[in-house]
Parts: sequence; structure tokens; C-alpha cells
Amino acid sequence: MNALLDPTNDYVFKRLFAEAPELLVALINDLRPDLPDIASVEILNPTIVRKRALTPFYPMGR
Repeated sequence: MNALLDPTNDYVFKRLFAEAPELLVALINDLRPDLPDIASVEILNPTIVRKRALTPFYPMGR
């Protein structure tokens, strides 16, 4: 069993970066090395709505 949480999971990603926006700034700056660095970010919706997190995924076309 892997001890780390998967950062590609929407819940994990939002929880991680909403609580530590300096990590998000570092990620963005690392992903765009040819552009000027950004200094800060503003998380507009830091809360995670439980209803959305529990909604089952339905493939498109259904």
C-alpha cells in the first residue's frame, strides 16, 4: 500500500494547494520556466463541497 496520496485526485490536489498556496506557486513556476515567475496566487474557492466529492463518475454519452 502506498503511503502517499495521489495528487492527481481532485480532492487531494485542492486540499493540498488550498492549504499551502506557496506550493502551488512553486508548481506553476516550475511548469512554465520560460515565463516570468509569479509571486502569489489567490484561491477563489478553497472549500471542497462534499456532495460533489461523492458524486459517481458517469462516462460521457450516457
